[in-house]
This record gives sequence, C-alpha cells and structure tokens, in this order.
Amino acid sequence: MKSKLEFNKNDLNNINQIVTDLEVVVQKASQKDINVAAAAIVKEQKTKAPVDTGALKGGLSYGKEGVGVYIESAMDYSSYVEFGTSK
Repeated sequence: MKSKLEFNKNDLNNINQIVTDLEVVVQKASQKDINVAAAAIVKEQKTKAPVDTGALKGGLSYGKEGVGVYIESAMDYSSYVEFGTSK
C-alpha cells in the first residue's frame, strides 16, 4: 500500500531548512552522538504513538546505515496515523 503525502511551498521550505540543519549536525556529530539522537527520537515517538494493539509502538526502530542511521516504522499505516487520511 502506497502512502501519499502532499506538500505546499511553505512545507517544502521548512523541510529544506530542517535538512540543512541536519546536515550541519551530522557533519559535526560523532557516530555515538548520532546513535544517541536516533534512540531519543524513537523513544519520544513511542511515547506519542496511539495505542490500540501496541503494534505501532512496537514497530518503531532505528538502525545503522553507512555512517548514519535510519528511523523506521514497520507498520504500513504509520504515515496515516502521523499525517491523517484526508485534507
């Protein structure tokens, strides 16, 4: 199942600023700092995730990829929970 996200110009400007800020942080951070930040993000998102069966919370994780990390949700519907399903 594909998720569709829509953005307006302000959203894209905000995303560009966030990406720029993240690039600066990653360039200055050690691998340990990056791992600690990823773990903190996952922990925070787990506290915010709604609970019905607990699958959404249980599906949040992070891992190493190259010199960085990725944060993911194993649940296909996670984008719908975060961004909604209608305008």
